[in-house]
Amino acid sequence: MIIDGNKIAEEIKSGLAAEISGGGMKLSLDIVQVGNDPVSAKFIKRKENFAGDIGVETKLHNFPEEISTENLCRKIKEICDTKEKRGIIVQLPLPAHINTQDVLNVIPPEKDVDVLSAAATGYFTVGGDILPPVADAAKEILDRSDFKTKGKNAVVIGAGILVGKPSAIWLINQGASVSVLRSHTADIAKYTIEADIIISGVGKPGLIMPEMVKEGVIVIDAGTSFKNGKLAGDVCESVSKKASIFTPVPGGVGPLTVAMVFKNLIKLSKDRQIMNNLSIRRYKYSDKKIVWELHVNGINQTGTFVFNPELDSDLENIDDVYINNGGEFFVALLGGNVVGMGALKKIDGKTAEIKRMRVNPRYQRRGIGSEILKKLIKRAKLSGYERLILDSSVKRKAAHNLYEKYGFAEYKRDQKGDYGTIFFKLDLKGNQKDIILE
Repeated sequence: MIIDGNKIAEEIKSGLAAEISGGGMKLSLDIVQVGNDPVSAKFIKRKENFAGDIGVETKLHNFPEEISTENLCRKIKEICDTKEKRGIIVQLPLPAHINTQDVLNVIPPEKDVDVLSAAATGYFTVGGDILPPVADAAKEILDRSDFKTKGKNAVVIGAGILVGKPSAIWLINQGASVSVLRSHTADIAKYTIEADIIISGVGKPGLIMPEMVKEGVIVIDAGTSFKNGKLAGDVCESVSKKASIFTPVPGGVGPLTVAMVFKNLIKLSKDRQIMNNLSIRRYKYSDKKIVWELHVNGINQTGTFVFNPELDSDLENIDDVYINNGGEFFVALLGGNVVGMGALKKIDGKTAEIKRMRVNPRYQRRGIGSEILKKLIKRAKLSGYERLILDSSVKRKAAHNLYEKYGFAEYKRDQKGDYGTIFFKLDLKGNQKDIILE
């Protein structure tokens, strides 16, 4: 069966347009382009056209090819610093002198419709429901064919951030046995001939020939290159005669990938709407038993939020938060479910420590940790503390966000390279003073 990606994309487009108009949603997509590469311009035009058809506003930000990594990061941060329901994509590839991953990491997960920042990729890797567009396109194709990937042999050719890596991660999460190859891997046929699923995205025309695959194989060709002036994939068209599912190039995965960008935009917008219902509740000393049961044993029988006692053994010492007068404990509630927590422990009359920051992995990309952190900082200021310690349960990105907001000295990494301890002074007006790093 040859997949008609254009037809499926049109069906998805109709559904997304109805969802946007029916929900009264006002969405926008910022597109960042560096230079004036004509191929990139074509891909951008496709996204702009799709957006217009479903009622999404787009804004193209074009920067000169010679822009530095630092300046591009600064510009993208300015674009991202808005509370509007916007998504953002950076059209790849970027010029060789730019550190692509540094640029992508500036995009906050709640606006990362391409799922390319380190944070968004991390949430996807641990099972998040926002998938990279190519992986989501593959999922759409397989779901429509009622094909189950669990237990199947899969071969992914290429390990790039757009196709290979996300496809491999998604297949692993679905329970497939996955081999990741490169275009220069010796004897590719040795692997492909045994594969139930092949996903290729290296941009090498004719890489996969009919004699390299078995009957009934599923082939998803996400490779893009030009051969004799025409767009071509990695897989020879005649492979379609042996394949049970085959995506041609053009007209296969490409249109679906564009559709999935906007599917993600809507999902992320809904997530931000859900966050409006987030409440953060303070527990008193008399509630400590409830807190223990709530966070270690789960809020109910469905196990909405269950901490692993072995990983969270420090909770057994939760009394010390309260025994030291002035300590407070907060939990974040969303739809009746506990989705996060954090503690403010008094050290002395002028110093408090933020401890035990925890967020359910399913909700991490929604910014719940940041909201808990804001609450704890506000409580610290209202309580008159002058110095606040962030322990290693505070993620590095959250610490950097505080650095951006309050202006304290650059975040200091410990020997593990991930976390550290930050000391900084707060006054009641929220202005930053007398930074101390230890």
